[in-house]
Amino acid sequence: MLRSFSTAAIAFLALFVGGCDGTARESSPRQAAEPVTVPLEPVTVPRVTQTNVTFAYELLHKAGLQVAIPETFSVAALWEPGPESQSPHAGTRVPPGTVVTLHLRGGPLGSPAWRPHAVTVRDLVGMRASDALAWIEDANLFYEVRDIPPLPASDAAHLFDAYRVTRQSPAPGSRLSPGILGKSGGFRPTPVVLWVSLTSPVKGFVASTVAVPDVVGLSEGKAVKLLDSAGLVANVRYGWDAPRTGEVYRSAPAAGSDVPDRSAVVLYISLPRRLPPPGQEHEMEIGPLGRLVARHPEVFVGLYRDEAAIPHVAFGPGADPEEWADRLTEAAQGISYPAEGIGYRVDTCSRDRRSLRAIQDEITTDQSWTQNKHLAFAVWVQPETCTVRVESDQLMRADIAALVVRYGTAVSFDTSKGAAPILLDS
Repeated sequence: MLRSFSTAAIAFLALFVGGCDGTARESSPRQAAEPVTVPLEPVTVPRVTQTNVTFAYELLHKAGLQVAIPETFSVAALWEPGPESQSPHAGTRVPPGTVVTLHLRGGPLGSPAWRPHAVTVRDLVGMRASDALAWIEDANLFYEVRDIPPLPASDAAHLFDAYRVTRQSPAPGSRLSPGILGKSGGFRPTPVVLWVSLTSPVKGFVASTVAVPDVVGLSEGKAVKLLDSAGLVANVRYGWDAPRTGEVYRSAPAAGSDVPDRSAVVLYISLPRRLPPPGQEHEMEIGPLGRLVARHPEVFVGLYRDEAAIPHVAFGPGADPEEWADRLTEAAQGISYPAEGIGYRVDTCSRDRRSLRAIQDEITTDQSWTQNKHLAFAVWVQPETCTVRVESDQLMRADIAALVVRYGTAVSFDTSKGAAPILLDS
């Protein structure tokens, strides 16, 4: 991306947005974007790593969060895996509907409580798996569900609402007791074994489609926020040869296309209009405003300049800009670039800086989302879009999909040609 700020100004803004590679990151001036606010109060991610997968799902659903399980797993009445790790971590403040990804481990073997009886097994094939399990439990039988497919982001009321029974054993009409007593008195369960597949669509299961909004003619910040509010993820590519407007000139898929929820939409954006570079004294003028914003991450998401080089202060959810107006005005009073008395503008984000920074840190430290162990990428909190921006032209479709499963629309991408950072020899 071509930039119009001088090196010192770039370094200041780069340090504030906090790129993971630790290098100064240039920040392009962008067109002023009116805030697109999603009026949702953030929720706290509960700790589920010491529970079983069914209870973990229930806790997260009650908290207003979605759940994804990226690996195949199995459960049984007497044995159920539990989350070995969760992402985002417990205690993180996130918007409602955020996807929490669970990685499972084996669970302890339970002790059976049973009474001798026999039941005629009904036909369970085609039933929703949660209904089938409810029938088995009501019949005082044991169950086992084998090779359950990975779960995409789901906000269904029950974990097994997202699955439908495709096969069962024993066959319908069979007489079955809970188990068999051995000669030594030991008990061996005889469960109803189910095999399932993902159900789409099913009530509460996130498999809906949404129409791509019309973002042509919008600035990057406004376009990314509009996609976010529609449940879509932005993948930015800058057009070097397009006329310089700083606006989206094409999206793929085009506006009006129906796509699955949380799909990545490619935004083709022209470079911003050229501006005269500020002098060194101009670069120092924004310092007081930047320091005030940086000292209060509980209030502000960050500071950036738009296409016209006007400073924008991005507030997090729940913050009251009026309470900060006097302090911000005082900090900004010395700014004379691009014009005397230009002041600042206010944006509002639906995510706070601390939750975004936690996502940034997770992406940096836990790179299980990519199979490329030599991937060169940068990641930072981008106040302009209220997202965590992941930048690299080496990102594969599977990398983007894995990050969207984990973090939903809280991430955005830049896969422009040449976006991969150059790794310097130490």
